[in-house]
Amino acid sequence: METREIAESAPMSAWFSAATPYPDTSVSLWRNNPHLPRRLACGVTFGIVPAGRSLIESAYRLLARYEQPLGPAVTFTNIRSAAVLVPRGTSGRWPGLMTAAQWPERVSQPACLGRGHATLIPALAPRPTAGLVRWLVPLTTSRPSAASRC
Repeated sequence: METREIAESAPMSAWFSAATPYPDTSVSLWRNNPHLPRRLACGVTFGIVPAGRSLIESAYRLLARYEQPLGPAVTFTNIRSAAVLVPRGTSGRWPGLMTAAQWPERVSQPACLGRGHATLIPALAPRPTAGLVRWLVPLTTSRPSAASRC
């Protein structure tokens, strides 16, 4: 999967900054350095499902083949894992979703992290050189309301 850069809109900055302790300060920092990765609290505007990068890439290829919507995902370059951003509140429904999915017993189930957890996500305009985290599938800014759904 290849990464792409997208410009960050004011609504997108506001959506990201809501998951920080100091939203106004965060937006100012990001405007001064649009390449900064962000450490964001989960469960405020989104949750995350971390898993092995190969599992997430396989799932995205399968969803793309069947023309299903693909949500944003990040990859952590130093640990061969990735995370899918999911709508907030998903972590509360996760056990039921995994049961309904009939997840194979021999494969460990990914967790869904919400409140009480945090994740690192890249800037929407990351540097060309790989950092600790980069977009596998970036958020889209064409529909700012899509960010609220992830």
